[in-house]
Amino acid sequence: MEILGGTDVHHRSTIQRGPSPSGPWENNPKNPILFNGADLTNAVQDTGHADIVQGTDGRWWGVALEHIPDVLIDVSAPAPYTNDFTSDTLDNSFYFVRSPYKAFHSLAARHGYLRLFANSYAPGDRDSAALLLRKQTAYTEMFETHLDGFKPTSNLTEAGVSVYYGDSLHNEIGVAGGDDGRYIVLRTIVLNQQVGPWALTTANATVITVRRYKLTTTDANVRFRVLAGPASYRLGYAEGDDAEFIFPATIDSSALSVAPAG
Repeated sequence: MEILGGTDVHHRSTIQRGPSPSGPWENNPKNPILFNGADLTNAVQDTGHADIVQGTDGRWWGVALEHIPDVLIDVSAPAPYTNDFTSDTLDNSFYFVRSPYKAFHSLAARHGYLRLFANSYAPGDRDSAALLLRKQTAYTEMFETHLDGFKPTSNLTEAGVSVYYGDSLHNEIGVAGGDDGRYIVLRTIVLNQQVGPWALTTANATVITVRRYKLTTTDANVRFRVLAGPASYRLGYAEGDDAEFIFPATIDSSALSVAPAG
């Protein structure tokens, strides 16, 4: 099976056959076997990345990625979620952007804490950055975490939180080091606007703005808070366990979404 067209409305799956895994291959004249982009009014779009699996009952099933632009949403208030990280494993609400090469988190290194081990990749890289994600569960939501004992000495070492839509659209607030101490790093990414006949490409489709705010201590805990609303996100931080939160950025939610095709 083969996947073509990226992961937007051109997404599709095709199939070929051959005498061995190395071919030679004969194309299926009925390809694509899965494609919904010919009719953008279909409720399910962007279908592709298909696989064929056999169930325990012997029947065969096809599974695929898809996107549903218009869905009914349960607007009842979700139950508050907290995690003291005293379990031996993370619950199923956490996930990674891609399969890690090796584990970059530990619940055993310090009981009652989640420890992340950084790697050389950053959010947005087409690789496995040390990102541990959890989906937003309501339009109006508050997320808060405490960064304990983080003492970076370089601007290449950073830890924090991200409002993450995908490789191209994500906004972060974190702590990084510098020659004269620690800084809050605020990184916002929004979609660029096409000017004239020059089309946007993956190299210039987004605009990145980075701002830094000097911290007053070298070792105090830093708390991060994200306030999500129906149309915006606010990114905030507090230095120390008792300090008031400062919110240096408010992000329009449209900067973290892509309009449905058509």
